[in-house]
Amino acid sequence: MASGASFSSTNDPITIQNSQDPQHPLLTINLSNITKLSSTNYLTWSLQIQSLLEGYDLHHFIDGAHTPPPPTVTVTGVASPNAHTTGSAIKTHADELAILGKPIDDEDLIDRVLEGLSDEYKSIIDAINVHDTSISFVELHEKLLNKEASLLTLNQLLYHYHQ
Repeated sequence: MASGASFSSTNDPITIQNSQDPQHPLLTINLSNITKLSSTNYLTWSLQIQSLLEGYDLHHFIDGAHTPPPPTVTVTGVASPNAHTTGSAIKTHADELAILGKPIDDEDLIDRVLEGLSDEYKSIIDAINVHDTSISFVELHEKLLNKEASLLTLNQLLYHYHQ
């Protein structure tokens, strides 16, 4: 997950840091060829920003073409929070608290997530609780996404079987 962006002026690149591996940033965006926005150059600036976003394949997040996942997933008639949406929201809040000087330990974050999971995720909860070493939040998020995908597949198979 990204922990923040760092920049100081229009000509400096924007770096999105990787909170899991600070030595390797997630993304560095070069703004050296972008005209600074003023009250008279919006059209030029807008075209430059649009080209930049397309060049980094980020435009679909701005123009609405990339729709967010649904907030809930229904499996065997039970609605559960979407693991992707929930995990991203939790990590964002944890990052915001860290910026404010109140970081949350990964173990505490994982415990909170595990407490909020429904019975469909019991196998994940048990597997994590059995290990002597703790896993990272990113690993937990990946496991939850995989479990959610398998639950959705099972739900589709059950649906087609009962048709």
